[in-house]
Amino acid sequence: MINKVNKPITYFLISFLIIFILSFSVIFIMEKEISKSKSEDIMASETRIVTTKTQILEDALYRIIGDLGYLNHVYSLKLSENLDSDEIAAEWIELAKHKKIYDQIRYIDKNGNEIIKIKYDGAKAYRVDDDTLENKKDRYYFIKTENIKYDQIYISPMDLNMKNNSIEKPFKPVIRFSTPVYSQNGNFDGLIILNYLAKPMIERFNTIACSENADIYLINKDGYFLSSKNKEDEWGFMFEDKHDITYSILYPKEWEQIKLGEGQIVTNNGVFTFKPIYIDKNSIDNLNIMEESKVISEDVKWFVVSHINQNDLAYKFFATSPISLGAIILKDNLPKILLISLVAFLLAYLIYVNRRTYFKVKYYSEFDSLTQLYNRRYGYNKIKALIDRDERRSNIFSICFIDINGLKQINDYLGHSYGDELIITVAEVMKKQIRDEDLAVRLGGDEFLILFKDVDADESEKIWSRIVANFNEINEKEKRPYIISASHGIIEYDNNQKRAIDDLITKADEKMYLEKEEIKRDLNVIRPKV
Repeated sequence: MINKVNKPITYFLISFLIIFILSFSVIFIMEKEISKSKSEDIMASETRIVTTKTQILEDALYRIIGDLGYLNHVYSLKLSENLDSDEIAAEWIELAKHKKIYDQIRYIDKNGNEIIKIKYDGAKAYRVDDDTLENKKDRYYFIKTENIKYDQIYISPMDLNMKNNSIEKPFKPVIRFSTPVYSQNGNFDGLIILNYLAKPMIERFNTIACSENADIYLINKDGYFLSSKNKEDEWGFMFEDKHDITYSILYPKEWEQIKLGEGQIVTNNGVFTFKPIYIDKNSIDNLNIMEESKVISEDVKWFVVSHINQNDLAYKFFATSPISLGAIILKDNLPKILLISLVAFLLAYLIYVNRRTYFKVKYYSEFDSLTQLYNRRYGYNKIKALIDRDERRSNIFSICFIDINGLKQINDYLGHSYGDELIITVAEVMKKQIRDEDLAVRLGGDEFLILFKDVDADESEKIWSRIVANFNEINEKEKRPYIISASHGIIEYDNNQKRAIDDLITKADEKMYLEKEEIKRDLNVIRPKV
């Protein structure tokens, strides 16, 4: 056919089109596979992040319900019988000072009169003077609570605190938890109410398990933003000029899917990963705080939503139509497409398939999937290589054998999700504190190994001290339900010792166990519940 073409320009165009189509085909296939793999990884990551943030909020709510159950159990009879309110107030002041999360702790009698009102201002807790107490009989939370049973809890919507009929500034998100007080004769005598300061919960929600690909939102059941990347969009239901700023208006079709429950969807507006948060009867019963507990709630159904916008870089991996994917490939790879020939196409595709398989196999043969550290096999090979090198040169290195303290106890009492979180945290701290030339290895389970290149045991101990200091900083700041603690043993090697790998690790292991025996005497990795 080409022999029949007389005009050079026609020959050029036909040749160009053939090369272009073949070259583009190979890149199209490669990019499609890469996009598929990347999109699966991103969706799995967003699911983990949304689940983690959901657990953060649910755990916070359960703790408040536990406190309210405690107050009901201990003080209900005393309040009903009008026992010494000063003694009760003093004990509630201590509770508010210790918890630091309750704006108010109150007892309101059956007529709506505040009898005990404890205020926490962020610095101190105190009892409000009797002459400033108010009647709350007409407030919605009093009306709701006086009409529920003894064994029930009312949880209000989360909103902004009002002061003198205006929204208090700076904004103070509050949730009210209340339970009725009944006399021994079954008569309603009043209610205990906790005003929970939700700001620390929201801040924890915003700072833990952040996504590098998506924006994370907390949305109430009506579609209003409780937490958003754009702070101006938050609390729209509290302001008349923001009533139309809702997820249901911005993304009406996606909102209908989100309301149905947990899931993931890809639309023209982006990638949405979502999970509801709600307190149900079974969840409360499992806490064993009140018999036959039941929550009466208007708004304890929120949604955690991860949204990869259609304009975000990561969204290109979710292009589904050949036309949209082709446009992306043209934009990103046009210089390569114009230069690649038919032979390059064939070689590139074979190399792509081969290298993709190779790196996948190589990754799983060298890395631990949970911590992203090197695995036992790779670590042993690196140590052996250093020993072989040291036979030719005068160099030293040190091996630090590490064992997490109390991992089994954390798994047994708090669950494997906390155990995995602990393992990941230990790994991240090690990666952060060691030098670029050092090597961190997960041997398996709760055991790790750090290879300190070209340093002796004393220098290695200094690096370990930084790691321990980082553990202690996390323990102090994050107040996790467990303590991060690890035992270690360091052994130094030089080429005059002629030790085998197993012997080196055994010696370091023995030193580690000596330290572990000392630490375990006074260590309880599970923080006591307050």
